[in-house]
Amino acid sequence: MGDDEPIRADKHLQEIIDRNALVILDQQMRDATSALERARRALALAIAQDGQEGRRLEALNGQITGLEVRVTDALAAGSDGLAREGAEAIAQLEAERDAVQTARALFASCGFAIIDSSFNVRDMKLEFTGRDYLLNFALPNFFFHSTAAYAILRSKGFDIGKRAAAPTAAGRGS
Repeated sequence: MGDDEPIRADKHLQEIIDRNALVILDQQMRDATSALERARRALALAIAQDGQEGRRLEALNGQITGLEVRVTDALAAGSDGLAREGAEAIAQLEAERDAVQTARALFASCGFAIIDSSFNVRDMKLEFTGRDYLLNFALPNFFFHSTAAYAILRSKGFDIGKRAAAPTAAGRGS
């Protein structure tokens, strides 16, 4: 009986470690999924805001063009005061337009440059925009590898799966 005890204790210790490893893996997967979802929302928000700024830029350009026509007409009609007011309004709109263009350029260069990526896989160079990397590379790879990890663990005899992560009401009572 004395010789079997260390083997049995080691086996129980390994089972405890394995059970905790699954809990840690499961938590890491939930954390990663949550982080990816937050990143997806942040990217969608940034893209939406950039689109909104693009529409604002178009509207400003339209207003500037319309005012330029009216200022030219006012000058031709000899209405210098009206032309001066129009020119001041144009200057304000152009300053606003320049600020929007600067913001969009900064977003394009800094915002997407940070998350744009390229890397080599074997003899191929893969290039992604931030959005494409997230949606077409990172998320599919994350879910592939998490599924593979679960499959490997299940093939090794671990009883894990949806019910282990989220017990049903019937499962809690037993």
